[in-house]
Amino acid sequence: MVDALSVPHDVPWQRLVFSKDMFDVRRGDALPPKWRSSLAVYGYALPLEETAAEYPDSRIVYLKVTTSITGWSASEALNDDTVLTPDDWVRAGWDAVVTEGWVSTYWPCIATFTQLAVFPPDPTGVPLDDYPYVMDFEPKKRELYEAVSATGEILSGSAGRLSTTKGSTTTDSSEWNLGGNIGISAGPVSFGASAGVRESHTSQETESTTTDRSTERRETQGRTTQFSQMYQLWNGYHLGTNRALFVQFPRPHIASEAVTQTANNLINGVRLLEGIQEMFLVIHLPRAMPGFCLDAWLDTGHKADLRPRPVGGDFWSSVVLTRRYVTGCARFDGDRVRPVPAPPLPAAPPPIVGEFELDGEAAWDGRRKVAPTQGEKAALADHLNAVQIEARKRLTAFQMSEQYKPRPFHETQAFRAQATPALRATTLDLSRLAKLGYLSVAEETQLVSAGLTRSGELFVDPPVKAVETLVLAVRQRLLSAIVNAIVRKT
Repeated sequence: MVDALSVPHDVPWQRLVFSKDMFDVRRGDALPPKWRSSLAVYGYALPLEETAAEYPDSRIVYLKVTTSITGWSASEALNDDTVLTPDDWVRAGWDAVVTEGWVSTYWPCIATFTQLAVFPPDPTGVPLDDYPYVMDFEPKKRELYEAVSATGEILSGSAGRLSTTKGSTTTDSSEWNLGGNIGISAGPVSFGASAGVRESHTSQETESTTTDRSTERRETQGRTTQFSQMYQLWNGYHLGTNRALFVQFPRPHIASEAVTQTANNLINGVRLLEGIQEMFLVIHLPRAMPGFCLDAWLDTGHKADLRPRPVGGDFWSSVVLTRRYVTGCARFDGDRVRPVPAPPLPAAPPPIVGEFELDGEAAWDGRRKVAPTQGEKAALADHLNAVQIEARKRLTAFQMSEQYKPRPFHETQAFRAQATPALRATTLDLSRLAKLGYLSVAEETQLVSAGLTRSGELFVDPPVKAVETLVLAVRQRLLSAIVNAIVRKT
């Protein structure tokens, strides 16, 4: 029989699945990417004798999901690509792209979506009632509430102590710190009077409680473990199913006018998500089930710096969504859970799964050199919160969108938009582009007549009005040539 007052045990976690590409297996050679988020899932099966009374036909398993949330860099993503048999334009264009500063820029993380699903080892013919399901998880929710007053009002009211008279229909209360002053002045003679009411109540109550903390822990705790948490906005979903979804966003900027708060509240613009975040889940599954399989996904949203819009407008930002995926199975060996190879699956998707534009930030460029005034800081906080809310809405919608299929970064519109300004540095003559087949003789003549002679001039915004349509068409043609020359490394 299990001792009901046994000492709480630390959970001995067993690693089940993890991001294998983050291991350094080549000693002395290049390291894995630094700025690529990763995740791992650990498991622990409760001994059957401890749950026999409450769950005679079931088994309880603890899972811990550990995510390492980082930013993202285009240079590391493009390292997964290589250029084959480039011609003069592809070589010049690719050199311009990879040597510009934006490629090595660190794109901070502004949102995460963590999902975990648990399955039977062989789901064929298993009814939903016999599927594993999530009984509970932590954390469930975190929100930030700010109690502020725009003009510094102070709310007064009755004193905290209130009683009723014996008749039970009349209240007896007092309001503390009530005071008043009266003054009269007439020529050289002045009169003054002062009246005040001060009521003070003092009471002292002593209560002594003796607690045996060791006994209390034995009575209330069965097992303990440690978790790493980032205290940002958080929401969990889908308890009672075989999957769980956790959504995390940075906390908003506060609107406080206090100098000490606002001065430290707007550093580097939009707040970021960086570090370790862990989740704890309680899984219920039939006792007869020999094990289970699981999938885990970590989607992270990353925001680029402000850039001039390729055509028209002033400033905009790219937001790219990346995905990490791990899968595996485990079997029960008595009261222990052991990882086993998972059934073969199609190749895991590449890191990039979608992207979109986020604009409306030009009014408050985070790179401005002059610090805003105190009043401007409050306006800046409001603006950054609006940007954050817009990013949150767009990320939530696009993360679930079926129109964004997994694909490498160089195939995204974000890559084309960021690469366009870099290609202004290329210097190939238009005659050379014509010989390579990127321009017809008639197109070359038309562009030269408009004053364009080199490839870089085709990527200057705004395009020359007289040949704007032609310039935009040739620009996309040249970008496509660069993209089509890139292949994934094996």
